[in-house]
Amino acid sequence: MDGGLSDWFATVVGVLQGCILLPLLFNIFLEVVMALVLDGNEISADINGHCISNIRFADDISLMAGSTDDLQHLVNKVL
Repeated sequence: MDGGLSDWFATVVGVLQGCILLPLLFNIFLEVVMALVLDGNEISADINGHCISNIRFADDISLMAGSTDDLQHLVNKVL
C-alpha cells in the first residue's frame, strides 16, 4: 500500500492459483448466475430473426436488449 508491502494474511477459502478446476468451477458459477438473471426473461434483441439476450466469452458478458430501459433492467438484475 502506498508503495510498501502489507502484512501477510491467511487465505482460507478459494482455489489455488493455476488449479485446473478453476475454469470449470467458474463456468458452473456463471451458468447459475445467468440462469437466475434470465429466468422468465422476455427481453432480447432481434438479430437476423434470432432473439439474443446475452453473449458470453470467457469472463465477459454482453447483455442485449431492444431498448435502453430493457437493457437497464437486465443490468440491474445482474448486479
